Amino acid sequence: MVIDKLKHRKNEFDNEEIENNKKPDIPVGKWEKCPKCQEILHNDRLLDNYMVCPYCQYHYRLSAKTRISQIADDHTFKEFKLNIDNINPLEIPEYEQKIEDLRIINNIDEAVLCGLAKINGEEVVLCVMDGNFLMGSMGTVVGEKITHSVEK
Repeated sequence: MVIDKLKHRKNEFDNEEIENNKKPDIPVGKWEKCPKCQEILHNDRLLDNYMVCPYCQYHYRLSAKTRISQIADDHTFKEFKLNIDNINPLEIPEYEQKIEDLRIINNIDEAVLCGLAKINGEEVVLCVMDGNFLMGSMGTVVGEKITHSVEK
């Protein structure tokens, strides 16, 4: 059989690394493993493809700020600053602490970012949900922010 006649060639580089007990020098944070198809992707390729796996079309979760930067003209988004505070009408235990923790972790106030921006030079009102904030759930603040945006 042909396979039996092939010699197994050793890679001197691999042997040297094994002898020195070193791992290959792969920069941390440059690669991402697709959770759906398990392909290894370079982060630059993912960014160029709008965080969609080129092999299986898996869509990575994006923050609202990232999505806005993808669709709006550079440096044109101006968030509406509304002083609306969360309420807990269903009296869910520890709700206020959960909201505060999410605000700190995600660096946003609520599950939606609303404001004015330009897309290809045209002024628009954008409302972008952020799945990292309670999976983009719609509470009273989200409803008020979207209503305000529609009225604009």
